[in-house]
Amino acid sequence: MRPEWVAAWAAVATAVIYVGLGGLAALQIREMRKVRQLSSRPYVVVDFELRRSLVYVLITNIGQTPAIDVDIAWDKPLQTVGVLAEPKDASVFKAPIPMLAPGREIRVAYGISSKVLNEPGLPLRYTATVTYADSGPRPTRHSEPNVLDLELYRDAAVGPKGITELVEELERIRRAIAGGRPN
Repeated sequence: MRPEWVAAWAAVATAVIYVGLGGLAALQIREMRKVRQLSSRPYVVVDFELRRSLVYVLITNIGQTPAIDVDIAWDKPLQTVGVLAEPKDASVFKAPIPMLAPGREIRVAYGISSKVLNEPGLPLRYTATVTYADSGPRPTRHSEPNVLDLELYRDAAVGPKGITELVEELERIRRAIAGGRPN
């Protein structure tokens, strides 16, 4: 084979390799963009939470950015027993939450666990569809179903209060004392 042909084939092979590497780099950049977008968006989760003997509906933004106009739609009306205020009447379920900051939680009292878990005919499983927008330059609407199932807690033990509950209780006491006298 002539040296000119070898050089030509080497140049073609080099060009093919560079085109392939360019294509791989483009794929990596696209994947990195997708990962960055997914990791920097809000994620609003609705779930049941048991704290001692009480059950709450917990709404949390576990994402990295604020969630805008958070709307929660239930597959069926929330039903409970033994509460002063019906959870379905809570303002967070009647109108969208204007903004839910990252790490922010909203708790709505649902009921007393022993009554809720043992009431015959009371639904223990709900699907809450959460719809919200991110706060990017071109806001994107997100809609995700959340399955809440109290049956999971039927035989679960609720642990004793921890340091978080202790701090929260001390803050409540401090506010109550401060509210009783002028500053």
